[in-house]
Amino acid sequence: MISPPVVISLKEAELTPDEKTFNKPNLPVAVLLEGKFTSAFKNRVVSNMTEDKNLKIITESKETRMIVVSDPDIIRNEVSRSGMNETPLPLGQDKYTGQVYGNKDFLINCLNWLVDNNGIMELRSRELKLRLLNTKEIKAGKIKWQIVNVAGPLVIVILAGLIYGYFRKKRYTGK
Repeated sequence: MISPPVVISLKEAELTPDEKTFNKPNLPVAVLLEGKFTSAFKNRVVSNMTEDKNLKIITESKETRMIVVSDPDIIRNEVSRSGMNETPLPLGQDKYTGQVYGNKDFLINCLNWLVDNNGIMELRSRELKLRLLNTKEIKAGKIKWQIVNVAGPLVIVILAGLIYGYFRKKRYTGK
């Protein structure tokens, strides 16, 4: 383990990492944070900025939520190429195996949690009850509702055309 700051050579990118060093299971990939955070610029303000009396320096945030994800590729789509055509694959789909991972669901859940002012997460998990219609009433009124749904819009369009024609005729004919 090397602690920063350290000079890095571009030749290190060509080296193959030793697989024995990747032996720590269950490392966090994302961290969820809540609370008040101190500013990274606290006690680092330049003196000519502090001379300005209108400048209000904020050293601590309001009550805030934050999600830190260690891998930026979680939000990157793979691209399928065939000849000159490039088509993006759905978020989280591996272009070689076709397997779809939960990247999209994870990001949607993260966004819902970050903007959750009115309990969106509880609404998503709520179970909806389907109320079935009365089959006897459906069969009895079937013809009536079919006529209303088919003939109703036609009658409205014809009436609108007649009214439009009447007012057009009245407007453009000389009295």
